[in-house]
Amino acid sequence: MLAAIFIEIVPESFSLWTEVLQEKPRRKQWSGPMTLLLAGYLLIQLFEHTMAPHFHFGAETHPESSWPSAA
Repeated sequence: MLAAIFIEIVPESFSLWTEVLQEKPRRKQWSGPMTLLLAGYLLIQLFEHTMAPHFHFGAETHPESSWPSAA
């Protein structure tokens, strides 16, 4: 899914964005979409790590699986 976004959708979005802002310098054309992309990524990271943390059920939850054994 991420590959489809970064290979197909993001370049098309950038081309549409810069098509509208052709009279501005290239730095200003790209600053808008890059800022939105970064803000979206950071928003997803914030949500995943603070509001919806997940718990891994694995070796870290079972004391008998700790190595080396205490016996």
